[in-house]
Amino acid sequence: MPNYKKLFANKNIMQKTVLENVQREDKRVDKPLFSKIVNYACLPTPEQLYIICKTLNCAAIDIYTKKELNLISIDGGDSQTLGVNKATLATRQRRLNKKGEIYNLTVEINLQMAEVVKAHLKNYGYTDMTDFIRQVVHKFYEQILKEQKNRNVNETQSG
Repeated sequence: MPNYKKLFANKNIMQKTVLENVQREDKRVDKPLFSKIVNYACLPTPEQLYIICKTLNCAAIDIYTKKELNLISIDGGDSQTLGVNKATLATRQRRLNKKGEIYNLTVEINLQMAEVVKAHLKNYGYTDMTDFIRQVVHKFYEQILKEQKNRNVNETQSG
């Protein structure tokens, strides 16, 4: 079940305010439809969820479970806001297409450190420890590629 009502209370934001923000972007959302979204009779579109999360200043994972988020198409909208980062999407796409190799990483870390990090992951936009590791590795990979590209450009210019 979504946690809308708890978020409305915790963030001191009225349901009406969120509805108005969603309506600015999507005129099809009226009060009865938004009520159905809040009361879990239907799921929002990715674009609607993006605006809801932006208004409530939260991640989609704060509202829905991972299983529920998988039901919401992630083709549109901001994947970070939906609780699924681009590195995770790329990994899922590789698995779906059965192209490329998947490297399975198992890491052992200090239990106390893991518990502290795990408790704060959602505050920083990560859905879980696996998501965190994927994003860190992906960012490091992009940094390496950028440095290699810059090195090649410098070698070409000096040569």
